[in-house]
Amino acid sequence: MKKLKMISLISAAFLLALSLSACVFKSGDPVIASLGKAMSVQRYSCAGFGDSTDFGIYTFPGAKPGESEYFKPVTAESKTELLGYIDKFEQVIDSLRDGDEGADLVNNYRFSRDDIDGSDYLYIYDREDKPIGDGAYSKYDYYNVYFFDSQTTTLYYFHSNI
Repeated sequence: MKKLKMISLISAAFLLALSLSACVFKSGDPVIASLGKAMSVQRYSCAGFGDSTDFGIYTFPGAKPGESEYFKPVTAESKTELLGYIDKFEQVIDSLRDGDEGADLVNNYRFSRDDIDGSDYLYIYDREDKPIGDGAYSKYDYYNVYFFDSQTTTLYYFHSNI
């Protein structure tokens, strides 16, 4: 009986340690990883033949995006640029509403433009003017937008490759 109790306690301790270690998420994306370990992660994707659209919500309590090599404070100019990407992203979301693809992404997309202010941080990567085949990418053909809301310590990730 004593041996069974000891095995049960060890098993319970192991399961507790395993579940607690699963509470944090370290991303393979260097921009996201620069904020540390996320306490919660929600990712939604829709992919087709050669294209993809992704949306992520990451919570980083205690993160200091100003110490990251990627993030810069939101300015009036960068807010305007961010809103341009959000407009394009939401056009893709709207185009998915009528189809069978991307229901998970469409149903879980939530972002409020009212949350953007000067205490927040932003990093944008796009492939504008980079070669593709015989042409070049335009601004909204391929991008990764990382918006960090300082009030909620939430990172919003927007990706589109169309």
